[in-house]
Amino acid sequence: MLNTTITWGDLFKVALFILATGVLFYLLLAVANLVDILRNVRRILDRNRASIDNTLERLPEITENVAKVSDMLKEEMESIQKVVKNVGKISDSAKDAVEVLKNDVLVKAKGLLEVMDWIRKIFEKDDRKKEIVYRYKYRPREEEVKETVRGKDSEQRDCNDDKKQDFIKEDGNNNKCDVDEGA
Repeated sequence: MLNTTITWGDLFKVALFILATGVLFYLLLAVANLVDILRNVRRILDRNRASIDNTLERLPEITENVAKVSDMLKEEMESIQKVVKNVGKISDSAKDAVEVLKNDVLVKAKGLLEVMDWIRKIFEKDDRKKEIVYRYKYRPREEEVKETVRGKDSEQRDCNDDKKQDFIKEDGNNNKCDVDEGA
């Protein structure tokens, strides 16, 4: 028996047999689990048979209540839509009233306040003149200074001559005068 040769076909048959045995084993486990689940379902149904029967008897009553509630909800939704439309109209009316208040009343009140302010300014005018006199500070303007400069030739020239000078001489008062030394 040890001298028998094994062919590829025989080897393939053995592998298929082992695989089929494994699949059959897993199938038996699955059926056993399914049987356990069905037993648990049967126990639950047996325990709760009275509650299930009661619920099934009341099912037409429950469906009638659901229908009534849905009808009431439909009617309420219609009334809610009417209320929403009324709120929209009220808000539009309030918006218009605010616009009227803004355009008419506030503009007129502003004009009245401006007139009152103008009248007040007329009567307070004398007091303000006194304040202005006391608050005024004298600020001297820059003055233009004319100097006469003698150059090498002893010629006298004004700083405001039409000729251009070479550099600028500054005096002590920060006044500027152009000077030409030795033209």
